[in-house]
Amino acid sequence: MQAATDPVKKYNRYLIENLGVNDTLKSLSQIAAQIATVEQAMFQAQHAVEALDINEYAQAKEELDLATLTASLSAPADGKNAEQRKMQLDYHLATHTDVMVARAKVKAVEAKRFALEGMAEAAKIALHQEQARLKALCLTAELQGKLLGLLGESVA
Repeated sequence: MQAATDPVKKYNRYLIENLGVNDTLKSLSQIAAQIATVEQAMFQAQHAVEALDINEYAQAKEELDLATLTASLSAPADGKNAEQRKMQLDYHLATHTDVMVARAKVKAVEAKRFALEGMAEAAKIALHQEQARLKALCLTAELQGKLLGLLGESVA
């Protein structure tokens, strides 16, 4: 009886190796850590965007508002009508050093925010890819389990 089961065990081992069961199990054991890493990256990027909005962006906007107000008060207002005075104010604000510096700071913070949002979106896409990969691995494992069950029934 021992001699009869040895070829069956060898055949079963051969089937397991060729069906990729070991590879599937190895991939399943690794994917949870990969998903956790991607989730952490996504949450860190989202948190960085929120922190940027609360701190740097709010401060840069306040500085721009203050610079605009200060420059507006020192702007010439000798135009004959509202349209001319508006043009003079716009020109004064566009050429005022403090306003230009504050606008540049706001733009720099916005660019930083845009980059962080891009990182968050990239991490979100990577998370969806890893979740899809997990689903595919689960389906593969289920299929391999059913195939091994069928093979076990046919050998028995």
